Amino acid sequence: MPVHLKGSCHCGAVRFRVDSSSAVPYQLCVCSICRKVGGPGGSINLGGIFDTLKIEQGKEDISVYKAVLNRDTSNERIATSQRNFCSKCGSMLWLWDPSWPELVHPFAQAIDEPELVAPEKMVVVCSTSKPAWARLPEGAKDVYDQYGPESLESWHKKEGLWVGICVLVAVVPVVPSPDRVASCLLPPQLPPPMHSLLNAFKAQRPVLGIWLTSPGYFHARTVANAHPAIDWVCFDAEHGLVPGNGALLAESIAAIHNSASGEKPDAQAPAPSALVRVAATGINGTASTSWQIKHALDAGARGVVVPMVSTPAQAADAVQDSRFPPVGRRGFGSAYTQLNWGMSPVEYLAKANEGVLVIVQIETPEGLKNVREIAEVDGVDALLIGPFDLSLSLGYPPPNPDPVPAVEKEIQHIKEQAHAAGKKCAIYCTSGPQAARRVQEGFDMVNVISDVGAITSAISSHFGIALGGSQT
Repeated sequence: MPVHLKGSCHCGAVRFRVDSSSAVPYQLCVCSICRKVGGPGGSINLGGIFDTLKIEQGKEDISVYKAVLNRDTSNERIATSQRNFCSKCGSMLWLWDPSWPELVHPFAQAIDEPELVAPEKMVVVCSTSKPAWARLPEGAKDVYDQYGPESLESWHKKEGLWVGICVLVAVVPVVPSPDRVASCLLPPQLPPPMHSLLNAFKAQRPVLGIWLTSPGYFHARTVANAHPAIDWVCFDAEHGLVPGNGALLAESIAAIHNSASGEKPDAQAPAPSALVRVAATGINGTASTSWQIKHALDAGARGVVVPMVSTPAQAADAVQDSRFPPVGRRGFGSAYTQLNWGMSPVEYLAKANEGVLVIVQIETPEGLKNVREIAEVDGVDALLIGPFDLSLSLGYPPPNPDPVPAVEKEIQHIKEQAHAAGKKCAIYCTSGPQAARRVQEGFDMVNVISDVGAITSAISSHFGIALGGSQT
């Protein structure tokens, strides 16, 4: 059974309890955040199960601090992680991050009982962040410049210190049969996939992404590392030069999902989620999308974008093609898909139905007419507005750079219908200012720019400056 931890702040105003399967205080973080917030020696986090966290006293005395990352740099931003502390005495209590909502990390120094087990060897991370005067703990230790190779769970399992969940099924006084078994299981706790977009959806925060029209491992990796706020990257196999299947697509997706390996300014940030926009729904509905969705997901995509969805039946077909039985009809057989998710085939089958996102585009008059019914299709996660095709299909010129007022009215209507159905609404933008406005308007998922758009505008801007133009 997990360890039942009880903790409190120093002044006693706040008291809490939480269950933990990884309760050995072995890993000391000495990054600037942990030193300034937790004390000069750094902080030690334990692994806890969020659903078991109970605040027994002093909920009103708890305050939250979201750390400033990359302070005083061009990449300065606010962390998603929330450090909970006592507002009366300043004691750090626990850390929670919406990117991993099922986990919570109590600070070891806040735990009162039971007495925590001292590790034989410490692990010190982010050592390059500490000043020379800050001493590391004495005794055996592994020291890493950034983060170590193991998670809390994997370290505890390697050391034989992981405490799983015991599931008991009642024993009845009869001859046992397959459906009447008494067992104590120690199931693996599957780590949440590195899925920035899904985690942001769960946390109810807007997400920014970028459109890729060209494939390639190094091109994709460069784009994914361009800014730490990129939460998703969409490969365009409809209008771009991205192939809808094959090794090039899979390798490009791998480049995205492996991009949070310390190259980002915030090394803790998970990699962006790679999506694939398939080529088309087909004239007769979805006859051509089934195999396109299969190839995109088998390449390891975290989700698919399906263009020109005009009816609830088309949306339902896209959902069916994206999910394994019993809720869908997707086939399983790729030898490489799970590698792009960082898990085993068994784990992927267990996680894929809840992890794969289905995003449908509303860009036809019929789709606009059926928008509410499309949004209400079970399994559709978001509606994406393509302002260009939507404008053309309604008989208006394409945005330049913004849609005409009549099309803008329909864009707001789509957003309202998506939210009324409890779904997310996404929109394609072509610039930062345009994207910022859409975020303020309440769109949940916003494309900021495309790779070609970013390259073209950057080259044009820098050449203009080089030739004596203004920097503004």
